[in-house]
Amino acid sequence: MTKTVTKHEQAEVGHTRAEFEERFALFMDALTAYINECDKEFLEKFNKIYRVVGYERGIKFIRIVVMHPEGGQRSVYCFLDYQGNIYKSASWRSPAKHIRGSIFEDHFSIGRALGSYGAAYLR
Repeated sequence: MTKTVTKHEQAEVGHTRAEFEERFALFMDALTAYINECDKEFLEKFNKIYRVVGYERGIKFIRIVVMHPEGGQRSVYCFLDYQGNIYKSASWRSPAKHIRGSIFEDHFSIGRALGSYGAAYLR
């Protein structure tokens, strides 16, 4: 008897869904802390948070967005696929072609592949 494999299961080669979800939650916590650290001067000067981090799940990718805490303006920070690879955004709807890092690397590629405003350009 053959098992029907979903698109998400096909994309998760090498890591189980539970491993990915656990690492994704840790990544989001670390990314939020990193962005808050980058915005520390604004927080101290105006006594309010400048940006908050969120995400939107799609079929192939997860869009990581930063937004104003009171609503309104949002921008794409980066994209993740369900293998944990990090991509720079090409537009609001799509990632750029090449992988920039991984959430399974040490420190989630923060500081190396991810800066305060998104994924890095290729070098």
